[in-house]
Amino acid sequence: MERKDTTSTIIRSEHNIKTAVEQMRKELFEYGFICRTIKKLQAEVQDLGNLVKAERDTSKAIVYWGSETQKSNKIVDPTADAVSNIIDKYEAQVVYVNQKLHDLYMKKNRVEENIDMLDDLERKLIELRYFKKLRWYEVARGVEYSERHCRRMDNAILNKLVQI
Repeated sequence: MERKDTTSTIIRSEHNIKTAVEQMRKELFEYGFICRTIKKLQAEVQDLGNLVKAERDTSKAIVYWGSETQKSNKIVDPTADAVSNIIDKYEAQVVYVNQKLHDLYMKKNRVEENIDMLDDLERKLIELRYFKKLRWYEVARGVEYSERHCRRMDNAILNKLVQI
């Protein structure tokens, strides 16, 4: 009975390692996309920030103009309310985009930390395969090993990264 439990534990452990290796492979393949997306989102945050600033300036002008012509606080200016709603929407969008940026930076940093733990040959193999998206025969040519050996090295590297 004890032997069956040990065998099932080993099988589950191997399955977990394979799953973790596949997840690591996916993260490595996504690295370039993550970097490009970060640049786009940074530009989007800047654009949204500029829009919020412009809308705030417009809102201040409307409120100032309204206070000159309207002597009562009881009258609500629908234009000022509309501008305020627009500002709120932009600010919510900025918060959302900043959260996405934070998540992407976390993924990017995790990949970079893993890559920093590798030696030069391992790093070069990972960069060629996952960042430059070369085929195995091109990777093999780049590191001057056989394609089969490169595939073995890839599996060993991913297992190493998963177990760190």
